[in-house]
Amino acid sequence: MGQIQSVCSLDDLRRLEVINLCDGRCLGRVCDLEFDLCMGCITAILLPKRISFFEWFQKDVKKVCRIPWCQIERIGDDTILVRVEP
Repeated sequence: MGQIQSVCSLDDLRRLEVINLCDGRCLGRVCDLEFDLCMGCITAILLPKRISFFEWFQKDVKKVCRIPWCQIERIGDDTILVRVEP
């Protein structure tokens, strides 16, 4: 067995697919991270949200999906497993 890597970069995270354990769907890939600057930790991962053609023209539509760090179950070599209720 290989050694477990405990340090990775944002570029490494962007390569990983995010899978929801609740329904098995692929949610996409990480596009950004949210930080708590006071505590010095990551609070959430951000994924591009799949929106319809007509939603692109609405100003109030969020274009990212926020997954809190506490909902991440495991970060593996090629996937990030999360538990998000649909």
